[in-house]
Amino acid sequence: MSKRNKHAIKHTIQGFGLPLYTDEQLYSIHCATLEVLWQVGVRVDSPEAREVFAGAGAVVDEKTNIVHIPNYMVEDAIKTAPKTITLAGRDPAYDYVIEDNRVGFVNLAKGLPMRTPRQRYTVPRQNRTWPILRK
Repeated sequence: MSKRNKHAIKHTIQGFGLPLYTDEQLYSIHCATLEVLWQVGVRVDSPEAREVFAGAGAVVDEKTNIVHIPNYMVEDAIKTAPKTITLAGRDPAYDYVIEDNRVGFVNLAKGLPMRTPRQRYTVPRQNRTWPILRK
């Protein structure tokens, strides 16, 4: 069995940081999330995405478009998650790297393209589906 990503469910604050949760609280949140993903599932409207989930071992209900994600899929995703993600600026000088122990603030009013093997830019209609945080 492969090792868990050292950053998953663990505080690794060095320097500036704000420890909001204990390791035990983070583990509790993780376990509750696994339970919801498996028992309740997630609605996935894209037939192509449902096919990918099914191929990876998720249980897909084609009538309701609900995908039930087993624990091992989440754990494998955590283990293989990249250590950094680059949000690409129009000018590479403004690229923003998300990585461990880095605090930063970015404007996400308009979607930022991510540099991945297949580059994809967001469009304004996608921004309407983003969650809105309210007090």
